[in-house]
Amino acid sequence: MAEQGRATLKGYFETGDTPTQAQFEDLIDSVPNTSDSGVSNTEFGYLNGVTSAIQTQIDSKQDELTGLTASVTELNYTDGVTSAIQTQIDGKLTNVVEDTSPQLGGNLDVNGNDITGNPAIDGRRAIIVEAETTRTLALADAGDFIIATNVDETTTITIPTNASVAFTTGTEIDFIQKTAEQLTIQAVAGVTLNGVSAGSTAITAQWGGATIKKIDTDEWIIVGKINDVAW
Repeated sequence: MAEQGRATLKGYFETGDTPTQAQFEDLIDSVPNTSDSGVSNTEFGYLNGVTSAIQTQIDSKQDELTGLTASVTELNYTDGVTSAIQTQIDGKLTNVVEDTSPQLGGNLDVNGNDITGNPAIDGRRAIIVEAETTRTLALADAGDFIIATNVDETTTITIPTNASVAFTTGTEIDFIQKTAEQLTIQAVAGVTLNGVSAGSTAITAQWGGATIKKIDTDEWIIVGKINDVAW
């Protein structure tokens, strides 16, 4: 008993023929049987839509992807990914909550770097020499020690509004008048100095000094060797 071609099998069953047992066995052996072959109906279903020899099609494909910059190791990172990676990352970022009161649980090693603030963490304030006749305070001046050195004319230091320069409340800035030329500290409109709107004062003598401190959004105080603050 053996598999036979279609033409042979058809010859067994022509009109008036009486097929023998052997011919029926040939028919059975010639028909695929999923139970005997070990190939399931599902696996046979994979052939649906195939238009030519499968191995030939596989062999015609390139062995590896071209134009790909990712390494095999990097591609392996996607193993186990169940959905769009960026979507998952974005979903995690939304769960990050700002800690507004962090606490240090041990020693802080700054690895040789500076910790900036007002004043500097080592207690020393930057010294700024101001030789011009006017200076409007900037954020970089926070915590500084400004020395007015102009020997020909009065120097005026201007305190800007918070909208222009948002100094942190509590900021302090020191001044000293090194020469005989007067050093004036002037708040702009919208800023109070010692309770005076757009207040102004001056250091009273050479080598005299003063300190200003921001105590609210647009409110500063000044103490030192100064005249009364006036509008």
